[in-house]
Amino acid sequence: YNMGSIYLVLGKYADALSMSKRAVELAPGRKEAVTNYATSELLAGEVSNAETVLRALEKVKPNFPIAFALLAAISFIQGDNRCARQYFDKLGVMNFNVLPFILDTAKRLVAADRMDSALKFLDGAIQCGYTDREITILRNECDGKLVADRS
Repeated sequence: YNMGSIYLVLGKYADALSMSKRAVELAPGRKEAVTNYATSELLAGEVSNAETVLRALEKVKPNFPIAFALLAAISFIQGDNRCARQYFDKLGVMNFNVLPFILDTAKRLVAADRMDSALKFLDGAIQCGYTDREITILRNECDGKLVADRS
């Protein structure tokens, strides 16, 4: 699972997906492998694949914060702010600061050319009150870039 993680950090998302998928095949119960794979699928635009492996992980590792955070991101992208908020509320009880996760994940979505997903994620998070100055700036930059790309 380490190679998938390294590729994610380097922004090599296709390589991360390939290595993370292999890691999950070798160790399907390894939470780090599953979250790297789910992140890679999310960045590839395969939200349903990411959701499937995270829900399976949730059954065996019911209190794993990164899985909750990723499931919240998926829920926001799918337009289910209520479900996303429930995951973020669980994370709040666990003292997990969601703001850095939101910013990092949105930046990765932008870097992976998933601008629509990034905007849905940021809009959902902001509408539910999960925001700060950096998240608001990124959201506005995404909107500006999307408008410029459509012109």
